[in-house]
Amino acid sequence: MKIAPFIAAAFAAATIAGVPAHADTRTVIAIGAPSGPGWIGYHDRGWHRGWDGPRYYDREGPHRGWYSWNNKYYQNCSYRWTHRRHHREWRCW
Repeated sequence: MKIAPFIAAAFAAATIAGVPAHADTRTVIAIGAPSGPGWIGYHDRGWHRGWDGPRYYDREGPHRGWYSWNNKYYQNCSYRWTHRRHHREWRCW
């Protein structure tokens, strides 16, 4: 059975479009307040299983209400979208 070329192309496009946002695992969080255009303050308190970014720390202790990443804690985080699809650049301080 032959598949029409346009059906094969549509299937390939749907497969690529289905890549989840967390597929790019090269997340880097730079230290320091952001400067320049395009930065968005991060205030989210929830995260899902595939989330690759700072997480809201909601446990008892001195860092409760901060954001954690790589066993470090930050009171403020901001992000901006880069030229790569679904990739964020992070700044935390």
